[in-house]
Amino acid sequence: MKRFCLKKTAQIEVENEKRNLETGEQACWPDLPGLWRRLSKEFRLAFLSTMGIGFIVHLFVFSNLLINHDGVVSLISKNSNLTSGRWSLSLFSSFSGLYETPVVIALLTIFAIAWAAGLTVRALELKNPACIVLCAGFLVSFPSICCIFPYLYTADAYFFALLLNAAGVYVMKRYRFGWAAAMVFLAVSVGIYQSFICYAVGLLLFDCMLGLFFHTSTKEIFRRGGLALLTIGGALVLYRLILQVCLWLQGTALSGYRGMDKAVNSGILDYLRAVPQTYYEFVRFFWRPAFLSTGVRMVHLLLLALGVGGGIFLIISHRLYQRPLRLCLLLLGVALMPAALNLICIIAAGNTQTNLLMHYAFVLVYVFLLKIFELCIHQLAPCGNGFWKLPGAAALCLCGILVWSNFCVTNTAYLRVQLVYENSYALANRLMCQLEMMDGYTTSTPVVLVGSAKDTFGNKVRFAGLEEFSGMNTSLVSEYCGTTFINAFLGCDKWRISPEQRQELLDSGFANTMPLYPAEGSIQWHNGMIVIHLGNYSDLSVFMG
Repeated sequence: MKRFCLKKTAQIEVENEKRNLETGEQACWPDLPGLWRRLSKEFRLAFLSTMGIGFIVHLFVFSNLLINHDGVVSLISKNSNLTSGRWSLSLFSSFSGLYETPVVIALLTIFAIAWAAGLTVRALELKNPACIVLCAGFLVSFPSICCIFPYLYTADAYFFALLLNAAGVYVMKRYRFGWAAAMVFLAVSVGIYQSFICYAVGLLLFDCMLGLFFHTSTKEIFRRGGLALLTIGGALVLYRLILQVCLWLQGTALSGYRGMDKAVNSGILDYLRAVPQTYYEFVRFFWRPAFLSTGVRMVHLLLLALGVGGGIFLIISHRLYQRPLRLCLLLLGVALMPAALNLICIIAAGNTQTNLLMHYAFVLVYVFLLKIFELCIHQLAPCGNGFWKLPGAAALCLCGILVWSNFCVTNTAYLRVQLVYENSYALANRLMCQLEMMDGYTTSTPVVLVGSAKDTFGNKVRFAGLEEFSGMNTSLVSEYCGTTFINAFLGCDKWRISPEQRQELLDSGFANTMPLYPAEGSIQWHNGMIVIHLGNYSDLSVFMG
């Protein structure tokens, strides 16, 4: 009976298709459920896990306006940074519009990370469901993300760059001429944000290293490695060519911000001199992450030790010690890991100081450890003895603890950003009250802020270990963004001073004679304008009044 029903259903479907062809009623909508089902179960698990975990970890971003000093001046922004070498940034930022919209940008960001996680799992051929879920947890909770989210106006575009890097590696592995598409993907990703190319470099390195444990021939490993180098090099050359064309069409040049102009135009020796810095930053991060508590640091070190032990076990079980060339290639891959994951330091030729915001590719160390643990668990499965399963289970539990710690650290960082905003808002209110009480002040009075309030009225709550988190501790009441902040968030008229007034103030050195706010005399009239001395400053030419 069941067979008859199935046969009858198939006949009805064939008849319906024939009728559609005859009447021209062929379906024009894509079969989205069918497309989803055709994706591998590993990809789907990674994607859904990343979306679910990411929504929980970054719920603060969905429900609050996280904003820092750059975000204040970019509440409405086309996000065009051609002079910083980011010629494709504007295009990928346009998906979320011109405004800082937390829900839209956060959703696009988590979506991009989820697709990148699925492609990463497929590229490294992770199979174990627990390892896939933990991989998703690491990728969506790594602290670099919470450093990027305060720069909300550009967060979604940055993680589209991550997606392009993961897609580039995937197509290289999947298709014969995938390297051509990968070269374009990587060039565009560098045009969005340069540091994310380290993610693709790390994935390609790990792919070559993993091949040494299987039956992949040494010749094939060399072919993969050579093709990876050519693709990465070709992508950087393509990026540079397009950059030069864009600069020429716009009639502009690279800015000197963070040494960008020097980085792009450096020589080979300058790039080589930056190599030691890549190793120093890598070792410093993994040896003692400042943002982890003492207990979690011990867990972190124990996890790294288990990873090393798992690597040694795989070397022994696959008898790589009997094949010196493959063993040497594996050790070479391990030695190159810091330079690969921190390649941005070399690309910048040491002309700019990298930070956690630029180190997202470091998350691949944890992903690679998960792959090692998966291989070890698979290798020990035939043993049947429950004792041999304990190390693998312990390693996965340690990974779970680290993911939870990242969750806590991320939301602590968001709390810090929120408190800086609250402090800045309260200070701005106080300044406005004092200004409005001054004789002669009107809404058209020129007012200039000197220095930054971080020296006197910054966030007084101490967040141990978060000092190195970028973009989170700068007061929003400063010479850089203070007037825009007061205008946008207090609804006051924007303060302006003329270029002549600014130059006169610089030449007079009047601000140097004033005490710091809130001391008496920190707000004074000077030649028809009001000067507010908020804090110490290094360069008076930065006046934004």
